[in-house]
Amino acid sequence: MCLRESNTISALPKYRNLAHFDSIHRVLSATQFNFNMDFLYWLEETALGVWVAQSWGYPLVLSTHAVGMSIVVGIVFMINLRLLGFSSAVPFSLLQSLSRIMLAGI
Repeated sequence: MCLRESNTISALPKYRNLAHFDSIHRVLSATQFNFNMDFLYWLEETALGVWVAQSWGYPLVLSTHAVGMSIVVGIVFMINLRLLGFSSAVPFSLLQSLSRIMLAGI
């Protein structure tokens, strides 16, 4: 029997009106959203936010992030290849020293 045919939802009086719960959810969500947006507006007006928005800050941050992530991906790829058995001549101690560089890339 299909749920639409059985009319089960209307047979349960305590679950019939979910508008009350929906309005509470909307209020809580709006409060959280306003808090997040207030923080972001504040952050935008700080000296760092103005520097990123109006000068070479954004390209510099974006380029630094791209280089750092490529360092992390490259080192993780090398470690994975070593664990799979490729390049057995490379000792794990060398890869362990590269993990410090990887942390700097993060």
